[in-house]
This record gives sequence, C-alpha cells and structure tokens, in this order.
Amino acid sequence: MLGGYGMAALYALVLGRLLPLQPVDASLVATMASFIIYALTAVWSFAAATLRSAALGLCVPAALGVLTLFVNQAISK
Repeated sequence: MLGGYGMAALYALVLGRLLPLQPVDASLVATMASFIIYALTAVWSFAAATLRSAALGLCVPAALGVLTLFVNQAISK
C-alpha cells in the first residue's frame, strides 16, 4: 500500500503543476484525482497475477511521472 500512496502523491504533484488552472484549483483537482489513482493502484496490485507484473505495473507509471516532473521543471526554468 506504500506504493499506492507514493504513486498518488507523485501524480498529485505532477497534476498540480501541469493543470492550467489557478494554483488553488489545480491542487484541489490534483488531490481529488490522487484518490482515484490510489484506488487504481490498489486494484492493480491485487489483480496482478505475479509479483513481477505488479511491480512493473507500479514502477513504469512511477517512472513516467518522475520523468514528466523533471521535464516540466527543466522546461519552466
């Protein structure tokens, strides 16, 4: 469940920075979306057939989120 929390926090940060809204509205929408992301990661981790597929299903989206965050930060400088 720590992976789901980490994924939800990561994507809340990414969405909060990328959404073209006022900062307060962007953080509100990103926080609400993080609850959905947390639930989806929990469903995925229990639905995966093997530990390897569960780990890849969490690591690949996490890597994409981190990459998106770094690219956004590099572009905004």
